[in-house]
Amino acid sequence: MLTGLLLGCVQIPVEDIRHRNVTNLGRLQIGMSQDDVNKLMGTGSETVVEKIYHESCLSGYRRLEVTNPYKTEVRKVNDETYEVLYYYADNFGTRTGYWDPTFTEGRVPDYILTPLVFEKGELVGWGREYTEEKDLIHEDAGDGNESMLYGR
Repeated sequence: MLTGLLLGCVQIPVEDIRHRNVTNLGRLQIGMSQDDVNKLMGTGSETVVEKIYHESCLSGYRRLEVTNPYKTEVRKVNDETYEVLYYYADNFGTRTGYWDPTFTEGRVPDYILTPLVFEKGELVGWGREYTEEKDLIHEDAGDGNESMLYGR
């Protein structure tokens, strides 16, 4: 019983899920089925610990619930329907020492999420530029991940 209680309290650093997702994004291939992508990226929910910075100094920690994928959307463009899955994969918060106030609201801001785009259950592209090119991005998604452009 004690083991179960201890395991329930284990939390992983947010960098671990980011690193795992970034690593798995590098393994994606155009044409993969959504089931194969789900197996590769993983599904489910984890409680992670995010470092909180104030003026580039570590000021504390916050627990954050992260699901894989973090969110999903269905978009329709020119009579084509796309499913967009968003994964928590950018190192923005840790890399710069910047703390986005939306984290304190218990959610991950859109610009830190990497979108994967499916058409008819098949991966057709991923990255912020791809979703902008296809006019699939949400208006308030921000400007992160510009260098990631994969798709056909």
